[in-house]
Amino acid sequence: MKEEQQKASIALEEIIGTIRSHARLGQAIRGHENTGGNLYIFLEERTLRCPELADWLKRRDKWLSVDIQNEIIEIMAHMVQRKLIDKIN
Repeated sequence: MKEEQQKASIALEEIIGTIRSHARLGQAIRGHENTGGNLYIFLEERTLRCPELADWLKRRDKWLSVDIQNEIIEIMAHMVQRKLIDKIN
């Protein structure tokens, strides 16, 4: 069980890192279809060096849903806001 959690954590870090990179560059992450956007294409490329991500993507397509992508971006935005507020205070 612990090994499975570790693999899931690695895969999630890859997904979040990819979303963060696209957000920082102002790039679109979604395409017209679930598998046609920049996010999916970049994650597919990352699977070449991250077998944990490859396994995760085969089993868990809901981690790439529009709602999850938006939630991850929203959490990142809140983190940036908190850092800015801390700097101001």
